[in-house]
Order: sequence, then structure tokens, then C-alpha cells
Amino acid sequence: MILINVLYTVKPGRREAFYALINSLGLAEASRQEPGNLRYDYFDSVEQPDQLLLYEQWRDEEALAQHCRTPHFAKLQELKGEWLAETEIRKAEV
Repeated sequence: MILINVLYTVKPGRREAFYALINSLGLAEASRQEPGNLRYDYFDSVEQPDQLLLYEQWRDEEALAQHCRTPHFAKLQELKGEWLAETEIRKAEV
């Protein structure tokens, strides 16, 4: 299983709007429907008002690789430039 924590630092004051946009475009739901996806959830930081955590679980590397080739993944990458100040990714295999 592949575990991924993605810490998004959204541009100041835009976290809620970014999260609403992701949901309105169905990006998270599309990821949850992919074969090999075990979990795909966003969490607000209690301590940092401009941070959003994405927690992902994938069955294996192939499922994750397939995810990275989807149109909804590409759309999220496109949005990052406009909405995010920083992205930190931590990946573990268990």
C-alpha cells in the first residue's frame, strides 16, 4: 500500500475557496472512484489557516501511476499555480 500526505499551503485567505473549487469540479470524487484508490480525503489545518492536507492511500504503485495520468489529476496540477504558495509531499510504502 502507498500512503501519501500532501500539505498544500494555499495563498493567503484562499483555502476555503480552493477547497470549494476542488469539490465543485469533482476532482476528489473522481480520484476516489479510481481502481486502486483506498482513501482520498482533505483536512483543514487547525493551526494554520492557509493549509490543507490531502491524505491518500493507493493499493500499489501501478494504481498511483494510473492516477497521475488522469484528466482530473492534470486539472489539479493546473490549479496549483493559481491557488497555492507551496506544496509538500510525503510518500511511504507499507
